[in-house]
Amino acid sequence: MTRRFCLRCVVTLVALQLASTGCTPHFLLATRDDKVLLNQMLDQEKQQLEQLDRLASRLESMQDDLVVNQSNTIADLQQRIKAQDGYLKELHEKLAKLDGTISALQQNRSAEVIHFNDTQNRAVAEGADSIVKQVVGAVERIFISPPGIILAARIDTGATTSSIDARNVEPFERDGKRWVRFEMIDPENNNPVIMECQVVRKTKIIQAVTKEKERRYVVELVITLGNTTRTAEFTLADRSHVEFPVLIGRNILMDSMTVDVSKKFLSVPILDR
Repeated sequence: MTRRFCLRCVVTLVALQLASTGCTPHFLLATRDDKVLLNQMLDQEKQQLEQLDRLASRLESMQDDLVVNQSNTIADLQQRIKAQDGYLKELHEKLAKLDGTISALQQNRSAEVIHFNDTQNRAVAEGADSIVKQVVGAVERIFISPPGIILAARIDTGATTSSIDARNVEPFERDGKRWVRFEMIDPENNNPVIMECQVVRKTKIIQAVTKEKERRYVVELVITLGNTTRTAEFTLADRSHVEFPVLIGRNILMDSMTVDVSKKFLSVPILDR
């Protein structure tokens, strides 16, 4: 604006000088050229000023947009921080409730265990006279009838079923039913005893060494262990490579016998002959 004002003043002074001196036509022609030149300079200055004004307006607009964007960004960050604080507070509350629930469960569990132990102790004390489990050792002698021989047996609480040493197993059919013929070794004279039993079922056994599956016959035998005589299922297997010809599993031990693995031969077969 200052430069524009100065140019206008110059033009005005030149015009006044021309009017006061009464110049010749030649001088007036030169003055007109100067006036044209001055007008051109004024137009250029005007254009430059307009460009500067537009640039200033643009810069001002960009500055305003930047301020607005920064304000929006700050507001968004503040909102996110507030939401995060709320979420953390909610998590702390949930953790506190969870701690309380765990403590309550632990207290209830302790109370249940105490109650169960008390109930079990009372039941044992009340039923001690009426229910007495037979105590057997890690190794016992069992009587098998038929064929009427006594064999050494390893007691194994980890085995689900029982098994017995059977050699030369031959399946056959009798009256439309599956039977099996096999040999048992009498330890008194080391002679084979031939047995024939009806097949109850066949079971799959996984070999511990080869991991291969083997199907074996299952039969029922009458055995006497201590003062207990019962019919139980036995898997027929060649046990010539192990120390004991019979293995007694949980199907015989359950609910009637207690095992003391530190002792052997606690129960002598009681035979009714």
